[in-house]
Amino acid sequence: MFAAIIAATVLDCGSNWTCFRSAIDRKQAVTVVSNAPTTGRIRVTVPSTTSTRMTVDVRQGGSLGSTCTFRPSALDALALDVDVMGSLAFQDFLAADSCRGPLSAATQERTAIMPLPVQPATADGALDCEFSYGCLVDALHDRRSATLWVAENLPLFGLYITAVALIKVSNFSEGEVRFYQKDVKSAVTLTPHIRAQMRARGMSEADIAKAQQQASASAARTVGNDGTCTFKEAALEQMLRRWHDGSYSSDDWKAAQHCEGRLFSAVSSRASRSV
Repeated sequence: MFAAIIAATVLDCGSNWTCFRSAIDRKQAVTVVSNAPTTGRIRVTVPSTTSTRMTVDVRQGGSLGSTCTFRPSALDALALDVDVMGSLAFQDFLAADSCRGPLSAATQERTAIMPLPVQPATADGALDCEFSYGCLVDALHDRRSATLWVAENLPLFGLYITAVALIKVSNFSEGEVRFYQKDVKSAVTLTPHIRAQMRARGMSEADIAKAQQQASASAARTVGNDGTCTFKEAALEQMLRRWHDGSYSSDDWKAAQHCEGRLFSAVSSRASRSV
């Protein structure tokens, strides 16, 4: 009986994330479902709230659930992402203060990339979207300057490479928009499996630490690379939606009208040869 009363106090928003956001604003316990081809059915429940922290239970199908804690503003950004982008993404959970369960990887990745570099002051009053693609796409629709931190985790030959970039949309004119990207951080860690292999080959902990330092130094060479592209607004939105779902490709830049800068030098050289 008591459990049924508690369950009845949790607002069931079905798949309506606008309803979910409204409940968060009211600090009301709430549950909602995300259905997407890439992730399947994910249920997100906020069973308890305070003025500063919200507990979030995340379950995908019948798999083991995760529990995360969010600041109210960060959880609202996650809900906005789903509302605008149509699906949940791993990057959404980088805004969580902590996660347990399968999503603990988001906490580990957040630890690897924090603290983020301080953004330079901008004269155009750009909106800081933190990790929210939905916020950036909303800004694109409103033709408002905005910035976004993009974190990509790439497992490669026994390494976890977490690359962080700052991107900005600005200078809207006649259906086109300026897109800026700067690589700002690169963190490299050796997987437990590769560490075990190194120990089996007789490498000491000092040797393993040196190998990781060398890998980090190599990855850090891309830090500071930046560049600017001009996109049609619709083409940029399509690219951002692919990125939100974790789909990156060197062909992304072919949709741009023009690119320049160290980050896009390979694209520029291909374009020059094709003229």
